[in-house]
Amino acid sequence: YIRYALNDEVASVYATGSSSATELEEAGVYDNATMIMTFRKGTVVTLTMSRSANYGYDQRVEVFGTDGLTSVGNQHSNSSMLATANGFLQPKLKHSFPQRFNEAFHAELDAFADTILFDKEWPISREDCINVQKVADAAKRSCEENRVVHL
Repeated sequence: YIRYALNDEVASVYATGSSSATELEEAGVYDNATMIMTFRKGTVVTLTMSRSANYGYDQRVEVFGTDGLTSVGNQHSNSSMLATANGFLQPKLKHSFPQRFNEAFHAELDAFADTILFDKEWPISREDCINVQKVADAAKRSCEENRVVHL
C-alpha cells in the first residue's frame, strides 16, 4: 500500500522488535515491532506494530506532509456511540482478521475468480510481490543484525 501510495520504492529499512513471552521469543515472533523505511525520493515511513492492545486490534494509517494529512481509522465492532459531558464512549474495535478484512477477502476471491474464469489480469504484479518480499526480508535482517539494511 505504501509503495503504491508514494509511487516509490524502499531504499533502506531499519527494524527492531521484542517478544513479551518466552514462547514467542523461542518461535521468533515479535509482538511489538517498529520499522523505519526510507524511500528513494526521500520520504521516511514509520510502521509500528503491537499485538498487545487490550482494546482490540488497532490498525490506523496516517500520512502527513507539507500539504496536509490523510488518515484511515479503526473499525469498531458496531457503530454505536455514547456522548456525554464526560466524553465519548465507543465499542471495542473489531477483533479478528475475518471481522476486520471481510470485504478485502471477498475482493481477493473475486479477483482470483476473474483471473481464472475470465482470463483477466491479476491486479498485483510479479514485481510488486518481489519488491514487498525484499522489504520484509530486509526488515528481518535489520532486526536480527541491529542495523540499517539497504535494498
